[in-house]
Amino acid sequence: MTSSERLVIEELLRCSRSLFDRGYCCTTAGNVSVRVEGKVFVTPTNSFLGTVTAEEIATVDLTDNAIEDRQPSKETPFHLAIYRSQPEMAAVITIYLIQQGGWVNAKEGKKISTVFQQEANKVFGRSP
Repeated sequence: MTSSERLVIEELLRCSRSLFDRGYCCTTAGNVSVRVEGKVFVTPTNSFLGTVTAEEIATVDLTDNAIEDRQPSKETPFHLAIYRSQPEMAAVITIYLIQQGGWVNAKEGKKISTVFQQEANKVFGRSP
């Protein structure tokens, strides 16, 4: 890995943590990827954006071939489709807001899970 790729990964991590710290995502509800030339650096499936590390970041090419032995996000094909259709695109962020989880659960008449309640407490200071 080159020093410029390390810097890109550090920026990807900073962005991931910032999304979590500002309450834009919860638990493992989101992924971040960055394209550098023919490589895409992407957070792994089930990664927690608030604590994801450089050692967890997967690297794939634009056809979803792994460059390193790390498991990329299951949303990687979606990210790659965006990169292929938008050559000027340098990064893709997919996040699912905590409010979406509550809305879906409430709409379907489901009891809100303990994990969701814990995340709501972190973001709102109490369960909504």
